[in-house]
Amino acid sequence: MPAGGFERDERIVVVAEQQCQVPVARHHRCEALRFTHTSMFVTAVSGLGFPDRPQFDPVTDLEPHLAEYRCFILSLLRFWQA
Repeated sequence: MPAGGFERDERIVVVAEQQCQVPVARHHRCEALRFTHTSMFVTAVSGLGFPDRPQFDPVTDLEPHLAEYRCFILSLLRFWQA
C-alpha cells in the first residue's frame, strides 16, 4: 500500500460505444480501473492517467497490431546495431 493510500473515484468510460461509470483507484498520476463487458473482465492501468473519457473496444484479431509492433521493434534493433 503506498504512503497516503489510494484515492477512489468513479469515471465515465466508453465500452463498445456505450458509456458506463466505473470505479477508479488513483495514486498521484497513476490510475487503475476495472470493469466487465459481456463475459470479459477488463483491468486497465495508466502511469500518466487516462483521458477524460477513455474508450475500450472489443478486438477480435490482434495480428495487425502485433505485426506493426514487430516492425517497430525490428527497426529499433537495426538502428541500435548501425
